[in-house]
Amino acid sequence: MTDAQNTSHEIAERPQDYLGPNLNPNGLVLKPHQLGEGIYALMANIPPKDNNGVIIGEKYALVIDAGINGAISQQIQELVRQLTEKPLRYLVNTTYHGDHTFGNAAFPESVTVISSRQNKESMRDLAYEKEMRFGNMRGDQDVLADVTTWRQPDVVFDHYCAIDLGNKIVELWHFGPGNAPGDTVVYVPDAKVAWTGNFLMSAGIPPMLLEGGPSPLHRNLESHAEYAGCRNNCAWTWPDGRREGGSRELYCLHAVLTGACRCCLCIRP
Repeated sequence: MTDAQNTSHEIAERPQDYLGPNLNPNGLVLKPHQLGEGIYALMANIPPKDNNGVIIGEKYALVIDAGINGAISQQIQELVRQLTEKPLRYLVNTTYHGDHTFGNAAFPESVTVISSRQNKESMRDLAYEKEMRFGNMRGDQDVLADVTTWRQPDVVFDHYCAIDLGNKIVELWHFGPGNAPGDTVVYVPDAKVAWTGNFLMSAGIPPMLLEGGPSPLHRNLESHAEYAGCRNNCAWTWPDGRREGGSRELYCLHAVLTGACRCCLCIRP
């Protein structure tokens, strides 16, 4: 698979009793956790349900991932209104999977949706993606009843994109296939904070390679680390203050993003 030709989709053939992680949004409450000035993790009260993020500059606010349905999308937008009077201008999808993108349609047209070109190309069959998430809903079809359209990104990029929120730059990186073809990492350089989506997991937990593979993930991390010309060690820092020793994959990613920073924060356990 190349960046110009994306024919990947998540396989439907699975063990009979396989359901995947419980992502049913019933009971999900997102709680803001401040990571820096104008930077918030929206942490799910029930792991492993999806977390989100808000980044606020002097002019605009940006949201990371849209939630799995309209209700969660509205919860995210209400939290933004509580955190700032700045207008919500951007929404970034870290992957195309429905638990990150089904809520896109519930954001107003004034919000620009941004992601990698590969993510947009993967958002072509709503019915199939809803079928793939059905196990994650634990058989509750009602929670996806309002997902009738799959709003695609308005703006796409191939490898790198920078967004100026007003005295706060947010960088978007697509390193290549990992969890899926279009994994997008969101990075705030001045705070040294990154949302990696499903691209990287916590230390000791294998990558979630639903459509990628170990070799492509390793190759992408290694090649871009070499491109950055730096290999500094680092550690995971979690919102509760825990720190975990940096793995080879993490410091490769870290080297690409910064070349010389002290830690990298992954918001998706």
